[in-house]
Amino acid sequence: MAIMMGQRPRLTAVLILLLPLVVQAENRNFGDWTVGVNDEGNPYAVTANDSGSILGKVCLMNLDKCVYLLGVPLRCEAGSSYPTLINSTVGAFANTLLCSGNKTLDHYSYFFDNYDLVEKTVLVADRVAVALPISGDNFRVAHFSLNGSSKALVLLEAIVQEMRQKNVPDRTEPAGVTGDQEL
Repeated sequence: MAIMMGQRPRLTAVLILLLPLVVQAENRNFGDWTVGVNDEGNPYAVTANDSGSILGKVCLMNLDKCVYLLGVPLRCEAGSSYPTLINSTVGAFANTLLCSGNKTLDHYSYFFDNYDLVEKTVLVADRVAVALPISGDNFRVAHFSLNGSSKALVLLEAIVQEMRQKNVPDRTEPAGVTGDQEL
């Protein structure tokens, strides 16, 4: 679902409240995506849907890694992996989500295991849906707009490059962070 103009404050509230990885007052918007730097000094590009779930890319400067994350109200255990199906306007594929162990309000954060497939989808598709199996034969599906994602990721890369030139990394890896891209 596209975020309407009146929903921009909601997106900022989602970014501030949902995940410790994505918190920053100053940011730039590109379509339905927001780019900024969180309190830990990690640049990010994210989008939120109407349900308050988020999809985005965060670059962990202390590890020289970028990861795609998903924040949804679906409980998980830190370090555990969960199957997922990703469908978009350019195709579908299976992936694995790794639980980070971070929870804010009722949202848990997950990292996508196959960085490259998610990156290609986010750069090319118009919309994406992430389906996670839950009890019985049910699924929870989170739909996201990718309007503005390409421009947001270009700015994110520029921020990362600028910060790399100034930053000396601390190599402490948070729980569940794998399937990453070296910066």
